[in-house]
Amino acid sequence: MFKEPSHYFFNISFDWSDVYNILEVTEEDRIKFEISDEFRFDSPNGHSNVVGINESMAMFEYYVMPGVLKNAGFKADSTIYDCQYKRFFSTINLVYRNVLTTAGDEDKRITCSFQRFASKDKSIFSVIYSESILDQKFFSIVFPSEYLNRQNAGKEWGKLDEVRTFKYFDIHGQESNVEEVESPKSLLLNILLQSEHDASSGPGFHRKIIDAL
Repeated sequence: MFKEPSHYFFNISFDWSDVYNILEVTEEDRIKFEISDEFRFDSPNGHSNVVGINESMAMFEYYVMPGVLKNAGFKADSTIYDCQYKRFFSTINLVYRNVLTTAGDEDKRITCSFQRFASKDKSIFSVIYSESILDQKFFSIVFPSEYLNRQNAGKEWGKLDEVRTFKYFDIHGQESNVEEVESPKSLLLNILLQSEHDASSGPGFHRKIIDAL
C-alpha cells in the first residue's frame, strides 16, 4: 500500500506584529488579543525550537505524507496531519476560527484559513482580522501547492521560495483592490525532515536511570 513515502513537516510561521502592521490593527487591539486555548499546542517536530502558536508569534504545522495511497487506487496526493486540529486530511480546505480573540469584544478576532486550489496549482493561507461584523482585513500567503506534495523532500528541504503575499480590505462593504505587499521578514515557509535521530536519540537520562537500578 505504501510506496516510497518521503514524509516531512511543513511549517508556516510569522510574527503577529508583522501581520498586524500590514492589516493596520490598532495598538489597543494588539494588546488585548489572546490566543485561544484550542490553538495552543506543542510541536511534535523534534527539529523545531518554536512552540506552536502564542500571542507574539504563530507557527502552523503540518505533517505531510505525499502519495502514500497511490498503490491503493487513489490519486497520487498527500495525506496531511494538521497539528492544530490533530486530524488527518486528504484535501486542504481549513478554517481556524478565532485563533486570537479579545476579551469583552466578540466582534474583534483573528481567524486563519488554508486552502489548496488545484486548478491554479497554488495554495493560499490567510490571516483575517475582523474589527466588526462588516469590517474585515485579509493578509494572504500564496505558494505552489506542490509544497504539500513534495516527492523529493529528502533532497530539497529548508526555506522555500516562490512565495507571494497580498492584502485585501473589506470595510463597511467597500471592497479594496487586492494589493501585493512585501513579505514580512518574519514570514517563513519551511520543510523539516523527521530523521532517524529524532526517533532514536530520546532522553539520555532514561538510560542513566535504568543503569542505576
